[in-house]
Amino acid sequence: MSPDFSQVKHIFFDLDHTLWDFEENAKICLTDIFHTHHIPELGVTDFDLFFQTFSQVNKTFWYLLDTKQITHEELRKERFRSTLADLNVVISEAESEAMNTQFLALLPNQAHLMPHTLEILSALKPHFQLHVLSNGFEQVQRKKMASGGILPYFTHVITHDMAQAHKPSPAIFMYALITANCSPHEALMVGDNWVADIEGAMHMGIPAIHYDPTQDLQESPQFVRIPSLHHIPQLLRPCLSLS
Repeated sequence: MSPDFSQVKHIFFDLDHTLWDFEENAKICLTDIFHTHHIPELGVTDFDLFFQTFSQVNKTFWYLLDTKQITHEELRKERFRSTLADLNVVISEAESEAMNTQFLALLPNQAHLMPHTLEILSALKPHFQLHVLSNGFEQVQRKKMASGGILPYFTHVITHDMAQAHKPSPAIFMYALITANCSPHEALMVGDNWVADIEGAMHMGIPAIHYDPTQDLQESPQFVRIPSLHHIPQLLRPCLSLS
């Protein structure tokens, strides 16, 4: 038994890892950083190892941020230093921040989207108000969306700096509902992060779709887990006769 989507009028999407392909876009930026900062000369000659280590460290840091164990500033200062420390290389805080500054300058200009993103947004746009609800910064997230060609699909882009709160805090979900002028049963949250997106939404009484390409389709009274975005119109079609 899946959640009741029959009254949904507003769909809130997470951005990174849900619509915008963070991993693929980050890989492009990290290639530049790998060469600009002469990482091989520091003893790390395998780019794939550097990328995989950064990816894992970054996920860990974002989990710590979501659970209020670190701040955005700490994430930005430490993720490259921690990445290289895991590879037995010591760099200064200044070097770490320089890498992160370059990363943030390059990242929003990348355009890779998750599979089926444009197809799904085009299918949903005529029937719903679409919004982004992100723990990123508004200016950065808007630039990513513009680079990927998806900004025009969305009515509101709601971010942690606007709401002064991070998912899964009830405060950011309440801010989103007020901004969109809708009630929890009229909203639907779609995201990849179980803690920030799904638990946060369900705590507020908002039905949720958990996007996880590594898992099979799963339905429950509170959420649906999907392995591909193309399941979303299928889940909503019985209620709304989407074509």
